[in-house]
Amino acid sequence: MQTSMAKLFAVGFCLLVVMIGLDAAGQPRKKKPEAAFSPNIPKTWDDEAMASLEVPLADAHTAPLHIPADYYYRMPVRPIYKSYPIYAPGKEPPGYLDWLKQQEPEIVPETVFDPAQLKTEADWIKAGELVFDALTTYEGEQGGFVAVADVRNPAWYEQTGTPIAKDGTSSG
Repeated sequence: MQTSMAKLFAVGFCLLVVMIGLDAAGQPRKKKPEAAFSPNIPKTWDDEAMASLEVPLADAHTAPLHIPADYYYRMPVRPIYKSYPIYAPGKEPPGYLDWLKQQEPEIVPETVFDPAQLKTEADWIKAGELVFDALTTYEGEQGGFVAVADVRNPAWYEQTGTPIAKDGTSSG
């Protein structure tokens, strides 16, 4: 008796699970489209807020002047260029460096920031990751810290401990 009750309960439970997954017409429920996401983006540069961030000065006669907010918002957006894998010495495909030297600088299309194209929270997160992960300096610029000569030198990998992936690319 208990065995048949357990079977009946199991069948009833399975039917309940199936019914929850179906709509009234007996069709599988469609996943609702993700609602449009509208992030609350705070103002980045605010003259009053900037003034409130200052600590007391040692010499009140030499106070720094911050750029005004209207100047900040007129500054051009720095483009994000397409990047290519860096291979450890002896690991790159034949002719890779010569091919790479022939490539024209290319701005990554997804980084041309157009808030109208960012519909979901996932879109905003992906755009943020692109910006966060982008290089901020390039070889030859002041503040640039790694040159092509470095990554082509085996000793550099030993000195820095930069890991090399199985495919020969620098993974650090």
